[in-house]
Amino acid sequence: MIILFEVLTVWMLASGIEKKHFYFDSRFPLPVHIMFWGNILMPAATLLWSAMWLIRRKVRKRQKKTVASVKTEGRDDIRPADRQWDILLIGLLLCAFIQTVPTASVPSVQNQYYLSMGTGTNNQYMMFVLGNLLFVICAVIYLANTVLVAWKERSPEHRYRNQNLFFYGQITTKLSTTNKTMTLICATLAAAIFMLMAAPVLIGWAFGFLEIRSKYDVQISTGYTSVYEEEELPRDDYEFVTEYLEEQGIETVYDLTFNLYLPKREDFRNRIKLDFPVVAISLHDYNSIREMMGYEKISLKENEFTTQWQSIATQEERNAFLRTHKEIMTDTGSLKLAETDCYTEAVGETLYNPYTDVLLVFPDSVCENLLAVMRDRYITTTDKIPYAQARELEELFLSVYPENVDDGVDYYIRMRTLQVNETKANMFVLQAVMLYGAVVLMVICFTVLSLQQLLDSAHYKYRFAVLRKLGVEEKDIGRLVLRQLGVWFGLPVAVAVCVAAVIVVCYVQSVSAQVAAYIGFRALLAQMSLTGIILLLLLLSYFISTWILFKNSVDT
Repeated sequence: MIILFEVLTVWMLASGIEKKHFYFDSRFPLPVHIMFWGNILMPAATLLWSAMWLIRRKVRKRQKKTVASVKTEGRDDIRPADRQWDILLIGLLLCAFIQTVPTASVPSVQNQYYLSMGTGTNNQYMMFVLGNLLFVICAVIYLANTVLVAWKERSPEHRYRNQNLFFYGQITTKLSTTNKTMTLICATLAAAIFMLMAAPVLIGWAFGFLEIRSKYDVQISTGYTSVYEEEELPRDDYEFVTEYLEEQGIETVYDLTFNLYLPKREDFRNRIKLDFPVVAISLHDYNSIREMMGYEKISLKENEFTTQWQSIATQEERNAFLRTHKEIMTDTGSLKLAETDCYTEAVGETLYNPYTDVLLVFPDSVCENLLAVMRDRYITTTDKIPYAQARELEELFLSVYPENVDDGVDYYIRMRTLQVNETKANMFVLQAVMLYGAVVLMVICFTVLSLQQLLDSAHYKYRFAVLRKLGVEEKDIGRLVLRQLGVWFGLPVAVAVCVAAVIVVCYVQSVSAQVAAYIGFRALLAQMSLTGIILLLLLLSYFISTWILFKNSVDT
């Protein structure tokens, strides 16, 4: 594990240097500087500590080639060389803790300051966090026995107080022979806890997003990212969809076909992902969409514009955009920002250009002279479209306009019936797999912890019988059993909870915008608290049952 951790640290150092070389700018605020430099200096410090330990070990070997064995209670033949390895491991453990901080901050800093490192960087640093925490688990479990032995040796008063000597002997003997099993149990518990906590995030995200993307019974949209000539831009009204709905006897309540425009024709050639142009919609079409959704209509003066935002956009994003766009230049002149400068009601996800979260709303007279680059159609029906007809209409549309064409307009159709059914089915499977898998893993881990104590009950029975012959009272024996099981269950569970908490916080930070838009932090906190209570009840059930069986076994 030390070798693997050192390899991971070298990779982290190389990645930190690479990211700073390509993405760093001295104009970034202080938190970004700390993040970049932390991901370089902390891995470097870890490697420096390892190099210093190795040099020191070689020097000591030259000074003294043979070291006498030292007998220590709880471990067999602990030699100075073994203690040197413990020193190395303690230093690496501290380094792993510290270097996890800048590594885990990458997703949140990138989201907060709009860095351009991309999703791949977030995934890479999340993997680094997992690697660090896995090493922390291995090191803590391995060093637990060493710490107990050192504490016992350095505190004679505490060692010989009451039954502490017996207690330390019980724990250290068991830990020295089962540290690999305990490490595996701890890592498995951490994975199970993360699955339990991540399930509400994923499920809430999916259903919250479903409400945003399935606003209309039929939703047709287009994309122009593969179009390079204005003559090839979409102009169709999709009349065959109307004919199909009439043939099936499906009545429509609202039916709107509309265009989305570029404020300036020259932006048609702009395909830069981080600087993609924002599109505009005419006031009439925007009000028609608001009427479909049951919202009040808005008004604009001839020289004004306003904005419509996606739910996922944060308040900081909106403020930054509005602060720098008090006035917008168009092919027909300049427009000023209206007094009511933004609207955030959910109106669907296809109104926005790719890589943008804002839609401009212009007066009708302005849009008449702009370049229309996308042509969409929204339909709401009197009754829900049956699944069979929805699937048939989708297949009909795809036969006319195949998705993912290599060159030309991209056409998409989204049916509310299909979206709702597919999302519910997928989320049921995901939720069942995550929750069932997490519960099964925790039951396995708690069962192993319980059986490791109960299977040695015959051996423990003899030891506790000796205590009784020495005059130890039953209440003290009961307290001793409780302490022993408390350490045995508490150590792996406490480490697993701490590790899982770090992973969950990092994960939630990386998707904080989605959580705020589709779930809400209060609702998510309530769901996670309920999950934590279930975990605590499961742990208490195993602990109490193990305590009762263990106590009955040593009492007979």
